Amino acid sequence: GVQALGLKVVRVGRPEKVTSHLEDITLESILRQRQDEKLKQEEAASGGAGAVGPRAQSSSSTAADAKGAAAKGSGSKGSGKGMKGKFGLSSMDREEAKRRRVDEFEMKMAILKEADVICTTTIAAGSDFLHLLKFQAILIDEVAQATELSAIVPIALRGSERLVLVGDHCQLPPSICSLEAETRGLSLSIFGRLAAQGIDPYFLDTQFRMHPMIAQFSAEEFYHGRLKTGIDPSVRPPPQGFDWPEEGSGIAFVHVDAPERRE
Repeated sequence: GVQALGLKVVRVGRPEKVTSHLEDITLESILRQRQDEKLKQEEAASGGAGAVGPRAQSSSSTAADAKGAAAKGSGSKGSGKGMKGKFGLSSMDREEAKRRRVDEFEMKMAILKEADVICTTTIAAGSDFLHLLKFQAILIDEVAQATELSAIVPIALRGSERLVLVGDHCQLPPSICSLEAETRGLSLSIFGRLAAQGIDPYFLDTQFRMHPMIAQFSAEEFYHGRLKTGIDPSVRPPPQGFDWPEEGSGIAFVHVDAPERRE
């Protein structure tokens, strides 16, 4: 991807949703790395004496500690200044927790400002801390499979000098669970709406993914013969271990003797 071009890429969002080979570019991963580096620098500055007051704690627990401190601090009663109550935190602990949150926020902002490209979902693009950044361009991939409402989030809340929508309204529309919402038009993507208004998208006319025999139907039915194939049938052989019904054919219909159901 763009990372291979030497650009600094940061992925913002839930880490568990990211594939393993992209974990290193997540905001959380880069943040932990920066926190570890800062901790080592502080320890080195103190002469390598190990613990350096409240700062010398595992960076991986910093965020959790800060959240826990905030939760406990809000429920403390009768704690004297500099004294710990039975269930509360001292004012020093609360100040330390506050300082950690501020440090973490500032470190996150520094990481994002250094990035050339910030990747996120359309909904996560509405995160509050992103409003502090200015974007030269917004690119929404697979926009034809996103609901119009979700696609509007980065457009309306983030804004930019340039907007690029990448998708194919001839493929699957957005997944809508509500039949009423679908009939009322929620299944129409912003890409499909613009195309219906006469805005002619730039058409990528050559596919390299599917067997030419499969692409033939789509090319004729949906793309009026404009879609070309850039691969030879030999590079899409039948899968091994499956008794292919007709040699030389790129398509096989498999009967599944089971009732259909929607989860």
